[in-house]
Amino acid sequence: PLLEGQIWYIAGILMMISFTVLAWNTIPSGQRIHLIKHRDAAVFLTLWLIAIVLWVSLPMPDHNYFAPSVRPPNFEKYPFSDAEQYDYNSLYVLYGAVDNFVISKPLYVSFLTVLHAVAGLDYVRVVFLQTLVIALFPGILYLIGKELHSRLGGIAIALLAIFREINSIQASTMANVSNSKLLLSGMLAALLASLLVYVIIRWFKTPEKKVSGHAFIIGGIIGAFILTRLQAMVLVPFGILLVVVRYFKNIRSILISILLFVLAVGLILAPVLIRNHAITGVYWVDNPSSSGGLYRYFIFEDDYEIEIPEADSSGEKLKRNISVISSAFSRGFGDIMQFIMDHFMRNEISSMLVMPVRLGNKIQFLDFLKINKPFWAEIYTQKNVLNLTVLIINSIIIALGFSYAFQRNPWAVVCIIGFHVIYSLSSAVVRLAGWRFILPADWIIFAFYAMGLVELITAFFKIAFGWDLKTLASDWVAYPTESVTKSFAWRGYLMYGLFLLFIGGFIPLREAIFPSLVPEYNREDVCSAFITAAESSRIPQIEVDVATYCEDERTGVWMGYGVYPRFFDAGEGYYSRSYDFRFGKQDYSRLVFRLIGRVNSSAYIRTNRENLDFPNGALVYMLAKDMGKVGAGYVLVGGDKPELIISSTILNPAEMLSDHVEQ
Repeated sequence: PLLEGQIWYIAGILMMISFTVLAWNTIPSGQRIHLIKHRDAAVFLTLWLIAIVLWVSLPMPDHNYFAPSVRPPNFEKYPFSDAEQYDYNSLYVLYGAVDNFVISKPLYVSFLTVLHAVAGLDYVRVVFLQTLVIALFPGILYLIGKELHSRLGGIAIALLAIFREINSIQASTMANVSNSKLLLSGMLAALLASLLVYVIIRWFKTPEKKVSGHAFIIGGIIGAFILTRLQAMVLVPFGILLVVVRYFKNIRSILISILLFVLAVGLILAPVLIRNHAITGVYWVDNPSSSGGLYRYFIFEDDYEIEIPEADSSGEKLKRNISVISSAFSRGFGDIMQFIMDHFMRNEISSMLVMPVRLGNKIQFLDFLKINKPFWAEIYTQKNVLNLTVLIINSIIIALGFSYAFQRNPWAVVCIIGFHVIYSLSSAVVRLAGWRFILPADWIIFAFYAMGLVELITAFFKIAFGWDLKTLASDWVAYPTESVTKSFAWRGYLMYGLFLLFIGGFIPLREAIFPSLVPEYNREDVCSAFITAAESSRIPQIEVDVATYCEDERTGVWMGYGVYPRFFDAGEGYYSRSYDFRFGKQDYSRLVFRLIGRVNSSAYIRTNRENLDFPNGALVYMLAKDMGKVGAGYVLVGGDKPELIISSTILNPAEMLSDHVEQ
């Protein structure tokens, strides 16, 4: 429930806009004509700038699971968990360290790679650039509202999206949301979803029997969606169904449009599929290891009779998924359908809860205007007449908006609802619901709410003042009736097709065209750097210990760029997972970082030194015998004043001995 007090703001703004457009229509038409020509572009640009200013002005989340509190030694904001994975993968691409590495969510990773290429490693700058792109979302919603309802309806939807994002950013410290301040794919997926819906609406406004380039464009958007959210694969049959619905009974148009649709999907997915097949032997658009245990979503504790074969290769894992899931469906179809529908309904309830739902909880009105506590952690909607009335009013407003849009563009509205339902089901199938999992599609519900709100405002003006806004200000409040007649020339297909190939082939092109930025090295190079650093310490014993440790055949040597260094004192960690030697709470202090090089590594070294000179992105050398249980033995941070870090297990051998005894 992220839009409660803000609804009053938005309603007031829409009232003011209504008065403004009435005043606009008093200007002689001859003086308005040059302004009218570019008004949609002007509104789009204005909404984009408003979104940027408002979102950027909000502070970074002090603490969020995906962007935890700053820590020594640098006290900078770094991503964590899923956000960390996407961001590290983007740095692998940026540095050219992705040999034989399959990238998960390749489009979002490519997007982050471009942002890092411009902004460097600074989290704040990367988020700012991301916001510049994500802020296009309200503008596209404006265009959707304009096509379904009116320009004022589009502005209403855009305002809801802007205010919702404001509340989401404010809630970042208290909830695992997805927004423009976090390096998560949810908002980019929402942007793609809105673009898809807009093209669908425009497609259904073309002459009925005319084959257009919309199917080709939609195929490209769905392909991009798949590279951002794997579950979007369900939209491929949805796209084919759209073609059939659009050109029903016209077999020639159906076949041509399906061919264009499949061609566009293939153009954007082919480079990723070819690259992943070369690495894993499997044609798959994501990292096969991430789907290795997909079958676990479909089996229950009492399904002991289902045989789960061993699987080593990526191909065997995918075959195992299909086999186990098929067995699970045949034996427990009812149970599986029950949990799917449970999660689907949770998605729909979450979408409805964006609207006001707790006005009857005897809360001070000002508390509705800002997210200042995690009230959603409990049952926050009490059973009383006012809350029930509010829920009914919300449903009526949504129904008003839906009815208005359906009467004027029925097939487009049906397809939009179909998209929402299919996407909601796609997450429900794997037991993911609500939260950020429905974000790319839940805006469709509040879009109808916004259009219904405009209907109420126009009714108010008619009843209170006798003004029919749809007549007096038809350019802004009435439904636009023009159709799309411009054809898609062959140059358009060519340029769009090349653009799709570039998007899908961004990572392979990076590998093929630009040289790797990671340093080449051998054992002698790394050992020499450590020995030189030890000599500068002027402690003979350190020189001897380093040389001996490095010459040991069991010692692994690494060299690369160290990013996102974080220091944890004994007893500190992001969670109570003792098996996670890096981020779980442990009884030893440590420095954790990621090494990007010829061999990428998630590294840590046990040390009590909190005030280390470890610039983010510095050249780092590392020696380790057992990174998993003991951590690195020595770490050398390069720079004008090299920083030599020695593991406490070497400085205090008894600590290492006790660790091995415990193991």
